Amino acid sequence: MLRAAAEALTASPPLTNGLEFLDALEDTLATEDTLATMHRVFNAWTLVEQKALMEGSHGASEWADAGITADDIAGAGDSLHQLVNTPYGTAPDRFEDDPLEEPLHMVMDNVRRTIPRAQAAAAQRQLVRAGIRLRRIALESGAYPIDPSSVPEAVRPDPFTGRPLGYSVQSDGSAIIALDGADALLEQVVLKSAAVVPPLDLPAP
Repeated sequence: MLRAAAEALTASPPLTNGLEFLDALEDTLATEDTLATMHRVFNAWTLVEQKALMEGSHGASEWADAGITADDIAGAGDSLHQLVNTPYGTAPDRFEDDPLEEPLHMVMDNVRRTIPRAQAAAAQRQLVRAGIRLRRIALESGAYPIDPSSVPEAVRPDPFTGRPLGYSVQSDGSAIIALDGADALLEQVVLKSAAVVPPLDLPAP
């Protein structure tokens, strides 16, 4: 859906010459904060696994047999929270394997791989939403703003690269907005079959 929205924004001749169309396009974007959801999931996982370990339930026997404690589980949960809050592009080494004991290592390794992908999806959603809002400004005022500070999504560091979006207005009145330095990073974490949102070349109003 993000790729389709991006294509609608950059189509020639423009499809996005009407504010109602832009409103409908923005409505197609997911409103759920995926990274906030991950935090809630990690909180729940930590509490459930600690409780199971303390109660000696069958499902936690593997933890106990490996000598893993409730503090170990809490530490693993804290590590995941920290990774969600760390843009992959600012510290990719932090997303590599940790020297944890099995079976905790296996759980952490599997989950750790999903975090940069979630960050990438959130960053691409931020890009498309910024493009929609810049396009709306252009249609309402007759030009793209030179300073994009009125569009928070355009100046806020994205959750994947950790940088503000790259933005420039062209001599023909069009504008380009993109994730800054994301291409190589996306190749490292996004599945080859996944649709990646390219830089948005927004048509002149």
